[in-house]
Amino acid sequence: MYREEYYKFSHEFLPNSLFKFGDVIIKRVLEDREEFVESLKESWKNIELEKSFIRSDPPSFEIDNLNINKTKSLIIIKVPEAKEEREALYIGIGFNKENDIRYFTYEIGKGLHYENVYFLCEWTRELKHINHGMYSNNNIENFIDEIKSLL
Repeated sequence: MYREEYYKFSHEFLPNSLFKFGDVIIKRVLEDREEFVESLKESWKNIELEKSFIRSDPPSFEIDNLNINKTKSLIIIKVPEAKEEREALYIGIGFNKENDIRYFTYEIGKGLHYENVYFLCEWTRELKHINHGMYSNNNIENFIDEIKSLL
């Protein structure tokens, strides 16, 4: 069942916000993760829906920050409730000391035999969508390793 707010959050709201206000958002995440999670939940409630008559409760977002090297970091947002096709299990926000931002998702898809597959996708500053490949597992370490190789 297509859940519009899951799609809009990870494909429209968050990348738009990051590319407009990225330095402020990153600073907030790094200063207080719990407060940032609460602001994500509030934003979720305000996403304008076109088709859905029933809105899902906001996910219980989980956030981690990883230092990749001296100049690059990666914020991981886990969306444990994501389970349908086109929903993002993980969101990755790569950034460096100059706050150059890259935005990634690990989206659920369906394979030839209707098995779950996962797509590593990226949005550019111009909100162009790039597909970096299909994977057979939803292991977060795989997601992190693939992003590290792209940063």
